Amino acid sequence: PKYPNVVRDLAVIVDTACSWNDLYTEVKGTSGLIELVELFDIFQSDKQLGVGKKSLAFSITFRSPEKTLTSDDVEVVMQKIIKNLKTKFQAQQR
Repeated sequence: PKYPNVVRDLAVIVDTACSWNDLYTEVKGTSGLIELVELFDIFQSDKQLGVGKKSLAFSITFRSPEKTLTSDDVEVVMQKIIKNLKTKFQAQQR
């Protein structure tokens, strides 16, 4: 690729019934700048997260075919992802 990628990690707390596939689809569909979304951790603890909750941590790789992305470019998409996950899955950022 001509331009470098930018990788950001995000962890959210969701209901245990929420599937990774549903979250993946929502995140990946947020922007054309998202190249890859990879799950790297699942954590469940009734004591720390609450009954019926789990934490999913994943990395998001961004890349533009037209330019080097700035922090602001990526932050706009990250905020949209967080907002969409809160709205659709009642996710809480961890």
